[in-house]
Amino acid sequence: MRTLLPPSFAVALAGAATMAVEILLPRRLAPDVGTTLPVWTASIAVVLAGLALGNALGGAWADAPTAPRREAGVWWLAAVATALAPWLARAAAGAAASLPLAQRALVATAAGGLVPALALGAVYPLAAGRALRRARARGTSLGLLLAASALGSLLGTAATSYLVVPALAVPTAFFAVAAGLALVGVLRAGRDPEPRAARRRGPDEAPTAAAAATAAVAPGPAQPAPTAAPAGAPPARGALAWAAVVGAVALALEVVAARRTAVEAGSSLEAWTAVLGVVLVGFALGGALGGRLATSGDPRRRAGAALLLASALALAVPWTSRLVHGALGGASPFPMRVAIGVASAFGPLFVALGAVSPLLARAAVGSAADAGRRAGLVSAAGTVGALAGTVVTGPFAVPALRLEGVAAAAAAALALAAGALRGRWRGPIVVAAAALALLGAARLDVGAARSAGLALGVRPDRDGVLALDGPYARVVVEEAPEAQRYGRPVRRMKIDARTHGIHDVADETWIGSNYGSIYAAVTEHLAGSWDTVRALVLGGGTYTAPRAILRRWPGAHVDVAEIDPTVTEAARRELSLRDVAGLSIAHEDGRSFVRSRPADAPKYDFVFADAFGDVGVPWHLTTAEFLAEVKRCLAPEGVFVANTIDVLASGRFVAAMRATVRGSFAHVEVIGPWRYDDGPANFIFVASDRPLDLAGLARVDPSDPRGPRLPVHRYAASELDALERRHGARPLTDDFAPVEELLAPLVEVAAPH
Repeated sequence: MRTLLPPSFAVALAGAATMAVEILLPRRLAPDVGTTLPVWTASIAVVLAGLALGNALGGAWADAPTAPRREAGVWWLAAVATALAPWLARAAAGAAASLPLAQRALVATAAGGLVPALALGAVYPLAAGRALRRARARGTSLGLLLAASALGSLLGTAATSYLVVPALAVPTAFFAVAAGLALVGVLRAGRDPEPRAARRRGPDEAPTAAAAATAAVAPGPAQPAPTAAPAGAPPARGALAWAAVVGAVALALEVVAARRTAVEAGSSLEAWTAVLGVVLVGFALGGALGGRLATSGDPRRRAGAALLLASALALAVPWTSRLVHGALGGASPFPMRVAIGVASAFGPLFVALGAVSPLLARAAVGSAADAGRRAGLVSAAGTVGALAGTVVTGPFAVPALRLEGVAAAAAAALALAAGALRGRWRGPIVVAAAALALLGAARLDVGAARSAGLALGVRPDRDGVLALDGPYARVVVEEAPEAQRYGRPVRRMKIDARTHGIHDVADETWIGSNYGSIYAAVTEHLAGSWDTVRALVLGGGTYTAPRAILRRWPGAHVDVAEIDPTVTEAARRELSLRDVAGLSIAHEDGRSFVRSRPADAPKYDFVFADAFGDVGVPWHLTTAEFLAEVKRCLAPEGVFVANTIDVLASGRFVAAMRATVRGSFAHVEVIGPWRYDDGPANFIFVASDRPLDLAGLARVDPSDPRGPRLPVHRYAASELDALERRHGARPLTDDFAPVEELLAPLVEVAAPH
């Protein structure tokens, strides 16, 4: 019986399953540990560590006669571990509740994700061992396997994000992935078609006709099996070192691509998917190209040439990344526009990087009998490098060097690696010197360097502008376009591509946003006669709401949970935020802050959910379980206020959010600055277990604060009931909250232009 799982298909399926686990695991754990940078880093690090261990373990098995049985076994192990992952992860999170957040996230993600990643990581070297034993052209075969892995990862990302998450509860999604893996185990359990004699033959012997007929290689001219390692090929450990370097730099550039796209196009599922898609397609095309190049010549020198090209392309990222924004002005749908922009800006770079891996693998494999083991070790080394890049780039390199500086540093590292591999230094030295000069211009805050950086357009901190690259986003404070219209020195805060608030540093009593004026009106209306107020604000931004409460009630106390310390730093430096009595700021995820609040802590009169930024909605702050945790922190007559944005003509997110809030509070009102059916509009939820009398509610006009107050639009309950029925809205839960899919209509109309 022939196997039904060719090597290229096996690694593609493993790549798809790995991405599914990597996407689903943080969603499962978000209610327990939030969505902070330590949590993301822990999740990615666990998956990469598991893949590296699996690569090494699979490589140790790849050349043994028992490899086919062991390959079937790793699929079964992956299936069982994936099925158990959601329960193991949350159980571990609960058991580690007393640990600091980063350690708790690492324990929880390791409990759920390490074994599935390890099992799936073992697939590539086992499949590579099968393919290399039959292949006439080992370089081509390696390239195609790497290309198949990248394409499988792309398929897994798209299917999980756009099909699985919107359709299935998270535990069910894990079970569906596990069922697929179990089916693959059944298919792989068939007898390996390679005759035992072929498995025993030495690497220098030609493959049998049967083996050649089933080899997973691309059509092309047959290459004779090599009789010796290619000239100049480095020893295996040399290839491992360079694979680790390339893995680290590639991950750093992937972070830069994602962050630059957020700056140009905003942070959304579509933008994130476009970046990951371009990275994976680039690796796939590069893998196939590198495999072809590895069939002849010196793979070491050809890898150096690919690295030099990648270095030059990385050096150009500060300019090419603007192609993302340039593509946004067309009439085509936003996902298509952003995909075209990202592909134009970063596609060639990742094709060049993708070509390096099969060349290094071919150099390490040579004509050795333990080809599978060597291929596994090269893959493991690249994964370890990517792990190092994950740990270093987001938390440390980006805040220290800015995005443009990280791209320049990556270009310099690639150029030096190219020189070492090629043994020719003239070109690499020129590129590395240019990269280091660009790094200085992009980051040094001294006269000549800063002037050069501004002239070249590689730094965002022009005169009068504060620009900080934090661990989460680029935060910019600058003069607001509304300054002239309002007749006051208004400054705005932008987080990546979107404005998150405006503030007048000369008049802190002024509230510049329409939804902010509603916040103030609701608070005054419901607590105007109170002596003091205790409030929690989830999301700091310009810190307008907390400061307004403290001005109105001098004895008030306001806690603010702001996930990004860079936002607070920017507000302190440019928006006159000061430490005052009654204001307490915690830099952590809002869900984690609420969950960790002691039961005997003073209760809040108001909880303001202000962490939503149009399409950038933290889904774990929308669920019924989150609202139950909020109620635990509210006084009996406390009020929950949440600002959301949607398009009423579609209204799917508003409908789901209302169904959720109505299931948690006895009284719910939905209001807004005005009614607008066909474009982005604020929908502000006001909810409490006490009756809400909002009759006559009016707000200050930001453009004329001393003029007459403006009426607030109240959406009729009957209209909202009909909206819920039209969409079949059901409450959002920790297991099922497809917020990104519900907000898809908003993405198109709210995209930056």
